[in-house]
Amino acid sequence: MARLLCENVRLREESEGRRARAITDRKDAHYYKRMHGKAVERLLEREGQIEALKSKVSELQHRLFGRKSERGQRVVMGSPLIGPKRKRGQQPGSAGHGRKMRKELPVIEVEVLPPEDQLICAHCSKPWVPIGEPEVREEIDWQVRMVRTRTKRPKFRRPEGCNCQDGRADIVCAPVPASLIPKGLLGISFIVQALLLKFLHGMPAHRLVRMIAGEGMPLNAGTLCGVFQKIAPLFVPLYEGILTRSRLQDLALMDESRWEVFVETEGKKSHRWWLWVVVTSMTRLYILSPSRSSAVPKDYFGYDEESKTHAWHKQVMADRYCSYGFLKVLLDLAYCWAHVRRDFLEARSEEKDRAWADLWVARIAGIYSLNKARLALGCVLNPKRALPAPFVELDAGRMKSPEYQETGHLPSDVPGPSP
Repeated sequence: MARLLCENVRLREESEGRRARAITDRKDAHYYKRMHGKAVERLLEREGQIEALKSKVSELQHRLFGRKSERGQRVVMGSPLIGPKRKRGQQPGSAGHGRKMRKELPVIEVEVLPPEDQLICAHCSKPWVPIGEPEVREEIDWQVRMVRTRTKRPKFRRPEGCNCQDGRADIVCAPVPASLIPKGLLGISFIVQALLLKFLHGMPAHRLVRMIAGEGMPLNAGTLCGVFQKIAPLFVPLYEGILTRSRLQDLALMDESRWEVFVETEGKKSHRWWLWVVVTSMTRLYILSPSRSSAVPKDYFGYDEESKTHAWHKQVMADRYCSYGFLKVLLDLAYCWAHVRRDFLEARSEEKDRAWADLWVARIAGIYSLNKARLALGCVLNPKRALPAPFVELDAGRMKSPEYQETGHLPSDVPGPSP
């Protein structure tokens, strides 16, 4: 009996030990299961990060090494040209247009005669006689020269014996000719050419100074920059006039771009400024600002913070930059289709999105085709008649139909050609 009791106690102890080990094993199993789940989640998260980084690398490589043009392949209908097709310029086998006659340029006639010994007979010494029309050849010369314009103003005094009291001084001299900068070194024509070269043709100031020096006139860069600073206030009335006319137009296109200004400005730590442009049918307005915030479009459109209203314009076309967000409830804000199309072109880098992106690019190409036809129609219409509307009102009910959600267009819609 005692042996059975001892065996029972031993078995109970073993059972308790096994039960404790089972509980511990279950706890360990739950722990490792949780750890495995967390590891799987980390792997999935890292795989997602890897895919996102691959997509970003692909996008950056496309931006750096990819094709820059957004224009697609176009198919030209008609008979093929003779010879291989060139990328640009006149194609082989196409009809030429001939040399253009620049009749708007002044003509300087230069007469070139043969040597004198060829115009006299070697035996009888009689001179040769001109016959018929001369041989004529034209070429275009570019004559650039700098001169010193010396203005002389003779002085006149009263004649002897003239003591008349006519209210004039005893010595008369012509008034000083008008100049942009009184007693300045550079004349009006010089300043006009410098302005055209720098601001119309984009020539840097140091290159302009070197070009002037090549014409035999050394000029300090500080002198040229000082002239630009002195005449800048003269353009303020012109700028204000362009601004006023720009605000009166019904439709405006607005965009901004980075612009480096290498001038130390208080409160500005970098040289990065922003050049804003407002394009209307009548004007091109440029606004240089140290900020890219909405303060620039708010000031241009006459935005009132208290009443939340604007003073000018009805329709604005811009990209989706956040600075234009306040215009959504105030104006007819139209987003630029070129920017929208660019997003779909960038989405084509992913294989899984390529068919979807190509479909949208084709739709936007259809919009381009319709607008091109609209503009062509406007060229033949009476100027008094308005062009057809560039946008149509979409039916929200039709766009919610299952067919539109699946295919992207309704039976009555005609998809545009591939760009």
